[in-house]
Amino acid sequence: MSECTSIFSSESLIEIDIATQFDFQGIGLATKIGKEFITYSLQRNLIPRWDCDVSNRSSINLAKKLEFTNPKEYTVFVSNYYDQ
Repeated sequence: MSECTSIFSSESLIEIDIATQFDFQGIGLATKIGKEFITYSLQRNLIPRWDCDVSNRSSINLAKKLEFTNPKEYTVFVSNYYDQ
């Protein structure tokens, strides 16, 4: 129904990735598992990080619910191999 994983971790940081099946969205599952993941991370002295596209309003809203603040924009480099 809903999953929370990390696609990147270092010795001090851990990124959060949450996905919820459409039929189960809007009932608080992402918030619940996000809070559990944050607790798990902090117990291991890892700083949780949130990353999403600026147009992903649902992800931004969830990040706010999970008390992530101070968003920053950054540059992403993309391979042009597929443009050929």
